[in-house]
Amino acid sequence: MAATIGLYVVSALDSPVLNADRRHEQQRLLQERAAAAHDEADERALAEAYWTRYPDVAKSDAFGRGGQLGVYGAREHYQRYGRTEGRKWGLE
Repeated sequence: MAATIGLYVVSALDSPVLNADRRHEQQRLLQERAAAAHDEADERALAEAYWTRYPDVAKSDAFGRGGQLGVYGAREHYQRYGRTEGRKWGLE
């Protein structure tokens, strides 16, 4: 019984509710997740613009919609090939 209470106290002291460092770490992680979700939404919009502009890329098994690289395929294609081919990146 004492071990159970001791474990509970130790766990409680390390929780974000009572431990300011843990609370700040949890808040930082939540902010990073929110930023990543926003970044992915931005990346998806850029990819859709690129795929719409270049249907040949959109059909690619590697770089296209549903391709192996997912939403990052469009950017990867642009960086590997599109830039030197004179293709445009970005929303217009």
